[in-house]
Amino acid sequence: MQISNLKSHFAPKGQCCEGRVSKLTRGFGILETVLATGILIMVVAAAVYLGNMSVRNSTTANERTAAYNYAQEGTEIVRQIRDTNWLISPAPDYWYRLLCTQNTLYPNDVGQSQSFKRTFLGAPTYRYCLDAGSESLGIYTRYIYIDYVNVTDPALTSLCGGSLSPNCRKIRVRVEWPSRGKILSVETATFLTNWKPL
Repeated sequence: MQISNLKSHFAPKGQCCEGRVSKLTRGFGILETVLATGILIMVVAAAVYLGNMSVRNSTTANERTAAYNYAQEGTEIVRQIRDTNWLISPAPDYWYRLLCTQNTLYPNDVGQSQSFKRTFLGAPTYRYCLDAGSESLGIYTRYIYIDYVNVTDPALTSLCGGSLSPNCRKIRVRVEWPSRGKILSVETATFLTNWKPL
């Protein structure tokens, strides 16, 4: 064995006697660097996108929950008006006198396209009724609809007492709000009945 071959054979790892760099000590090439940077950018971009989607979905869910609460409140307002009417007058048509103009209650003989808002009656009654229009609640707008019930379902016939019964009304409450350039809405519906007719 020659001396130069012995030197290269016993040289420390990664070194070579002739000044060449071995494969073990070479750095990353440009291709590996670009590829690793691209993968890192894709992972970070995906994480940011998922974070934004999560925040957006959470915000929409919170808005929808508030809208359902406002819709439920609208239904409860109409129930409270009906129950107060029972306490005030035993007249058979007074229970569904939900609407008012200038402190006067009148029956809700209206079509389905009319929407209403909560109004507070001053002296002498100091209570709520429904007036034409919609109600603004921050970013939300609430519409209350009172519909006659055209009974075709046998279960509703026993509940309401017949077609276009004076003892039954359908209350629909719709709440709308703007969200990221779109108008979102929720709607609830319930039946009000004259559960103590004369």
